[in-house]
Amino acid sequence: MTKLNYLEDTHLFEAEATFLETKNHEKGTAVILDGTIFYPQGGGQPADQGKISTPNATFTVNDVRLDEDGTVWHFGIFENGEFQKGEKIKHKVIMYLSQDTDVNYHLELFLVELAGNLKLRETVPYLFRILIDSDFRDLVRSSCSISLGQIGTPEVVEKIGSLYRSYKDLKNVLAETFKYIPYDYSEEMAVQLLKSETDPETGTFLAGALCDIFSIKSSDMIIDIIRKKQYDPSIMGLLDYLIPVYVYHNKTIDNLAELERREREFQDERLDTHPLFKLRKHPKLSKDHDEIEDEESDSFDEDDIEDIEDSRERKKVMPMSRIPSKKRNKSKKKKKKSRKR
Repeated sequence: MTKLNYLEDTHLFEAEATFLETKNHEKGTAVILDGTIFYPQGGGQPADQGKISTPNATFTVNDVRLDEDGTVWHFGIFENGEFQKGEKIKHKVIMYLSQDTDVNYHLELFLVELAGNLKLRETVPYLFRILIDSDFRDLVRSSCSISLGQIGTPEVVEKIGSLYRSYKDLKNVLAETFKYIPYDYSEEMAVQLLKSETDPETGTFLAGALCDIFSIKSSDMIIDIIRKKQYDPSIMGLLDYLIPVYVYHNKTIDNLAELERREREFQDERLDTHPLFKLRKHPKLSKDHDEIEDEESDSFDEDDIEDIEDSRERKKVMPMSRIPSKKRNKSKKKKKKSRKR
């Protein structure tokens, strides 16, 4: 019977155990331990995945099942070596992110964020897979970017560089990832990408990310981008991002007033051509809007209130001519009876 350690601590992702035996099954090779943190499949919950390892052997777990005797079977393959009976092993859960199947969106989002908070390096390949497969409108895409930035290893930065050159639709989100990795190796990669970037939109995200990590190395390049108007001011005002970088490094920007004027003019120029701002300035729409406001304001005044009050008073005392004939006859009969008496 296997001790179910995952019931005692649901946040335990790495632990030690003793190897008992290896079993062959129709589902494949299974490793049996005296205790486990791997949650078996059941009750709608998918099985955990991960690694079981010693200095001389590694076993990749891709499925986990609990039998009727209470024994947990860890199914998978040996990447190298074999375990010895009674040997102390380490087993690590890499979580559900490693599965190439559709998952509940909220569960996936939670696990992506958890991978970043715990800085689980083993999840990096799976985070990149989700980033590539997700739609740009999905919240999980930006969460992947943040989690990869929180892990922030040189391998993550190197992978960002390779994907940046291969996937055009991922450039913006990959560029933003650099702002979560405030290290020299990420700064060098971002500067290198910015030098070769020709798209103003992506260049804006790269420049903004470099400012977020207070990169003074890229400052001259960003000033040159501002002067040449080679960015998108509708995304961000680069000068507003750059000034704190100079303040942090105790430096001053030459001709700051001129740069502020140029950026202000560029912003006005771009916003004037932006479809949403053009719609706002459309004379017909603004006129119709004003007319509607006038109609709403004039539709109910003090005279209307007096008319309503007068109508209420008239309803209280209804003239005989307006009383239906049947009711009128009844009232006449009552008067006659009262006279006879």
